[in-house]
Amino acid sequence: MILGKSFIFPFFSTDKHSFAQFCLQFSDYDNFFQFPRLYLTIADNRLFSIRIYVGKLGFLFDMLGSNWSNFYNNVTL
Repeated sequence: MILGKSFIFPFFSTDKHSFAQFCLQFSDYDNFFQFPRLYLTIADNRLFSIRIYVGKLGFLFDMLGSNWSNFYNNVTL
């Protein structure tokens, strides 16, 4: 997870679960450089997940998992 702004786009979602989700993330770090990374996840409270991080950008796609919008609305820092 990248700290910064996240834009979540759920498709066919209920209060707790969604069929598919897409998220675009922007990092807040000034001189933040990392090599591109690709994560493929099966299970972990979802059918599968694809996460791609390139520098300050993050692209996430989830299929049949918990609703991220519900999670982020309940987080307190």
